[in-house]
Amino acid sequence: MNTNTDSPGPGTSVATEFILQEFETEVDPDDIQHFTEQIEDIVRTHHSRVVSDDRLEELVRSGPGTDVLREKDSKERSDPELLTQSVIIEPLFDLIGHDVKPGAGGLSDR
Repeated sequence: MNTNTDSPGPGTSVATEFILQEFETEVDPDDIQHFTEQIEDIVRTHHSRVVSDDRLEELVRSGPGTDVLREKDSKERSDPELLTQSVIIEPLFDLIGHDVKPGAGGLSDR
């Protein structure tokens, strides 16, 4: 039997205290510039691989899951998942210093 009265009972939680100073950071302006340039490069590359500006805008403005990148949307008729991984995901992960883990396919066959 637990007689510790300091622990919360069933259905209750302990409040978490956040210390603002722990979240305050400073970012080197050169790092911000590098990050911005890399994002711009990713956007440029993606833009150059999609069939048209109109189609890219449709994809960007559609709600989540309502319209997806398909093979016919890429100039090279690339698998959309591989295109997204090579043009967007891998460069972003490289930028933040993470390894990319291979993923499973899905919508490209539809």
